[in-house]
Order: sequence, then structure tokens, then C-alpha cells
Amino acid sequence: SYGRIALVGDSAHPPVPYLGQGAQQGLEDAGTLSLVLKDMCMEVYGTLNLSRIDAALETYSSIRVPRTTEILNNSHRWGGVQKLRATNERLGEAKEELIRRDVFFHESIKQILPGVSYDYEEEVGNILKNKPL
Repeated sequence: SYGRIALVGDSAHPPVPYLGQGAQQGLEDAGTLSLVLKDMCMEVYGTLNLSRIDAALETYSSIRVPRTTEILNNSHRWGGVQKLRATNERLGEAKEELIRRDVFFHESIKQILPGVSYDYEEEVGNILKNKPL
């Protein structure tokens, strides 16, 4: 966020295509922002109190920046592996076998687990619960 402007999704953190997390990160951004605004800026009768909007947007950023940085870094690393696989047939075959084993034993590829196993509602709830008023 910048001042009273919050960016979400690809406008905040344009993804590279290797983990397929662009839409997921946008949904997490929107969900996180809505939970933070509800907790920090919503009055009892449902009206929005903007007196705490700056603190709410700082909280939103403090939650989302580390998360999206992790996903983007993983995506860049995975992209490097994919590029190597494309240029080296033996490496590509070996990597395909490792991927098959990961999927067989873990029902996923370990590189995408941080994207699919994350619960933004739980993280936001824990942070807000421990945040001083």
C-alpha cells in the first residue's frame, strides 16, 4: 500500500507464470484486505470508520508483502529449473521423474505447497488477535 491506496493482485506483485499463483495471490490479497478493514475500520452498525485506515493498510502490507515475496521468489526459482529442463534432455527426464514421485508421495509438487497450503483467514486472525489496539 502507498498512503491510502492499496494494490491487490497482479498490479501489486506481477507474477511469473511458473507456479500459476497469480489469481490465487489476488484472491488472498482481496480476502486479507477485507478482513483487516472489517476488523480495524468497521463500526458496530456496519459503517466504515476511516480514522484507522492508515493503520489498516499498514497491517495489510505487513501481512501480504512477506507472503507474496515468498511466492514470487519460489516462482522465479522454479522458472530457472524449468528453463534448465528445456535445454537439457537428461536433466529434463530426471526432473520429470522427481515430479512424478513428489506427486505420488505428497499429492503435489513441493514447490507449489506454500501456495496451496496457506490459509490467509487463519494468518490474518492470528495477527489481528495479537495486534495492540
